[in-house]
Amino acid sequence: MKGKLRGKVVDGTGHGVAEATVVIVKAPGPVPDIAAVSDESGRFSFGEMQAGRYRLKAQGPDSSEGEDDVTVPPERALITLGEPPDDTAQAE
Repeated sequence: MKGKLRGKVVDGTGHGVAEATVVIVKAPGPVPDIAAVSDESGRFSFGEMQAGRYRLKAQGPDSSEGEDDVTVPPERALITLGEPPDDTAQAE
């Protein structure tokens, strides 16, 4: 089973962050060494990925960082920059 791995990068006030680089740091299996870049509203996508639990890390254009865990399918990641990682997934 596969699903789309997508989400949104936000700042501490909940506003989308454009041009944030998002990478997969933990996956249920091998993944390509790729990064996604968030659009003007903070949204990003990696396309079709193997089902399972992923840890994503984002770095904003100001070098602030954030992480989130997400399950594919059907959750969407919500990565807040400048906050420590949370062990619970946040669905968008």
